[in-house]
This record gives sequence, C-alpha cells and structure tokens, in this order.
Amino acid sequence: MDGAIAEWPGQKFHENTLQMVPSDPDHFPPCLFVYPKDPMSSSADIDWPKNVDELDNPCAWPYRLLPPLKPESMLEPTTIYQPEENTKLINKYEVHRFRYTHNQFLAHTEWSTSPVGIGHKKRTADGKPLGGVMLGTRVKYRSRLNTLCETLMRERQLRAICPKQTWKVGSIGGERCGASDARHYLITGWHHGLTRTHIDSGVQAVLYNVVAGRNRFLGVPRDMSIRLSALQNAAYKFVAQDDIIGGTKEIVVSEQNNMDGFKSMFATKILHRCLQYELDVLYHLMNVGMLEYAEASSGEAILIPPLSGHVVLTEDYKIVLASEMHWRQEESVELSTKKDPIDEQDTQGSSSLDSQDCRQGCQDLTYSPPKVRPHIFSKVPRILSTQKSKKEKQKKKKKKKTTHRSSRRMPDYTTLPAMLQAGVIKSGVKVLSVPHKGSISFANLTEHGQIIFEKNTYKSLSSLTAFIKGRPDNGWTSTYYNGKQIDVYRFR
Repeated sequence: MDGAIAEWPGQKFHENTLQMVPSDPDHFPPCLFVYPKDPMSSSADIDWPKNVDELDNPCAWPYRLLPPLKPESMLEPTTIYQPEENTKLINKYEVHRFRYTHNQFLAHTEWSTSPVGIGHKKRTADGKPLGGVMLGTRVKYRSRLNTLCETLMRERQLRAICPKQTWKVGSIGGERCGASDARHYLITGWHHGLTRTHIDSGVQAVLYNVVAGRNRFLGVPRDMSIRLSALQNAAYKFVAQDDIIGGTKEIVVSEQNNMDGFKSMFATKILHRCLQYELDVLYHLMNVGMLEYAEASSGEAILIPPLSGHVVLTEDYKIVLASEMHWRQEESVELSTKKDPIDEQDTQGSSSLDSQDCRQGCQDLTYSPPKVRPHIFSKVPRILSTQKSKKEKQKKKKKKKTTHRSSRRMPDYTTLPAMLQAGVIKSGVKVLSVPHKGSISFANLTEHGQIIFEKNTYKSLSSLTAFIKGRPDNGWTSTYYNGKQIDVYRFR
C-alpha cells in the first residue's frame, strides 16, 4: 500500500502538471499587489488586539467597533448554521482548522459562538498551538465596521481599479442576499492557520486590509493553482466516501489513535501524500522562479486580482477587513471552461476559466498584467476627504445641520498617564469607582495609567465603563476619583 500511495497521483499526471509551468516571466502575470503602510489611514489610530492572548479578551477589541457584550450587533455569519434537520437556525461562525505533523493530519470545520473566535480553543490538550482561520464572518450593514470598510476601500482607490461600469461590490450572492452579496469580511486567524493553494471562485478581485498581525502570501500561476486545488478536492471527496472513513465531511484522522483501523490509516496516508505533492510542486515553482511572495503587516493591504492563484499563511495572529469586487456580467453569464490541451482524460477533475467573456472582464482592470509589479501602488496618493461623491454632497446639503461651538474650554490633561505624571491623581488599589444601577464597581489604577478590573486590563476609562454598563459610554464623566468625577481633575 505504501508503495502505491507514494507513486500517486502518477507519472503522467506529474508530467502534465510540469508542462503547465509558465515558460517565461512574461507569461506569469502578478498575483499580488501590495499597498504600503499608510499612517493617515482610517484604521491607523484604532487600538486592535496586539497578540493571540488579546484576541480572546473582549476588552482588547475597540469597543465602538466591536462592543464587548454584544459583538453580534456588528457582525453576522455568511450563512446560517443548522445543526440538524427540523431544528431552529442559529448564528454560528465557521472556524477552519488545519494541522499537519509527521503522524497527524487535521483538516475540518468547527463552529464558534463568537464572530471573532473569542473563547474558541487555540491550543491542544497538551498545550501545543492549534491553528485556525475564521473566513465566514461578515460585517453588518449600517454599522461602524461597515463604515470603516467602505472608507478603506476609498482610501485604497478600489473603484479606480475596478470601475463601477463593469465591477460591483461584493461577491456573487448566496441564499441570504440574492444576486450579489455586498457585505465585507472580518477575518481572524491564529497560530499559523493556513489556506492552501486555491483561486477565488468566479471573476472577483479581493482587497485584504490587514489591521493587526501579519499575513504571508504566495502567488501561484493560474493553471497550476487550478490543478492543485482540483487535486485537493478530489482527495477530500475520496476519503469522505462511506466505504473509506464512514462518509463524514470532517476529516480528523491519526495513525496514533488508529480510530478506524486500516481505513483511518489509509485515509491519512492519502491526505499526507496529497499535501506532500502540493509542496513538491510549490518547491519546483520556487526553483524555476515562478512563485511570487508578498506579506502585509498591520496598516498594509494586498489586492489579489481575478483568477490569481495564491496561498495564505497567518503568522502568530491576524485581523483582516476584506472587500470583494465581482464582474457584473458574472451574475447573468455562465462562464465556459476550456479543456486542457495536454491530456483531456487527465484533466476531467480540473477546469480553467478562460472564455472570451471572462478574458474581457479581466481586461477591464486598469493594469496590464505583463508590465505591472507588486509595488505599483506605492505611488498612488491617498484620496483626500474633500473628494466626496455627488450623492454624499447632496445628502449634506439636505441635512444642513447647524453646528454650535461648545462653551466648555479644552481640558489640560487628556490621558491618565499625563494626569499621573503631573501628580493630579495617584495610582492605587480601588481608587477608581463606577456607580451603575445601585451598585459600585471598583478598579485599580497602575502607575503607567492602565486600569485593572476583575483581572482584565483596560486602556481607557471609556472601555472600562462600557464593559460595566454594557453599552458605549463616556468614561470621564462616569468614573469617580476621591468621590468626584475624574473629569474634574483634568482642569488646572
């Protein structure tokens, strides 16, 4: 058995795969376009979680964008989870697991009750990191997060790249959204969660705004990516058959536990070999210079053009706000597929989107694939706030709200560390108090200006009071120090 699996998927298949490698760089269009870090970006001043541990702390997330007690007010799942037939639909969020060691392969989907994975298991029982990526969390309309995503799209000039005449915001819709789904994504990942070689379905461009952590990307030639992705799907379907491992859609098999005896070991070896073959092909592409690499850290962004093969690897953790644009004609035109000219029988399991309509849709982009390089957007100026659309200007004219200058003078101290340094207030245990609904909550103040309440650390008074009251709040007027509102001590 080991010898037969080691020779799979076959010499003929491998020879045909290698013939798909582009002959020269001009035949390998760039797959990844990198936006440099913009210190003036709308997300630059937002305080996001800074490590994996803070991902699990609801108070470490920006409370105006993600309220600690009710994150579902800003986020929702792409599709509704229904555990069994004739049961009530509930909101649960997909967590894609991927783990590969010398004797274990784990690739399946779990469900989290938190839209960003708060409280979801991130380590094994023996303390080893367990990677995961949440790809099914969507941003709700008319929310602060949605406003931030729309602003980032304007700052990245996505409409200049994908014109409104031929491109539409969002992906092709599903059961909940009709023809198109214009909701943005909030993607979280941890402990080297991996998305293997693939091409995003249809003709769509994807903008990844990395607001925290780091993402690594590999750009893979299109035909190679389609072939490897088809091999993955074929392997998963094969081992999920009833006569292999019981027909389960979740694949968690191990040689050590030997759950299903010979069948489990056989499925494990098949999946090992499939992954090893994918790695061998990627190494070959790297050796011949046909593999593209890019990474994006906090404040940077990456644009993936349509039909671009890619692999995505999470570093220690990541938080991404993603937006999609799809080709308008895709809603009504059925894209034809082109058979592989090398061997028709060999490529029945794979497809290549290469119809005339599809090529025309890709040519509508403002870049020329053979000439553009990944850092082309480094010279794109930011869109100034004065450049507003006609609709936004008309709305402002209709509202005509009058503004009144506040008679209150500006405070002399704007932060707790500044007040501590000036000696206006002093650090200590239970020196801060927040009265709410007949009870008083006490918090500690450190010498560095951090607030500690119930073993959680808060970076501002507003985040503390928002957690206690369960709603957005002004911490300066709700927190007391020595029996007085702490706001009083901000003025000399």
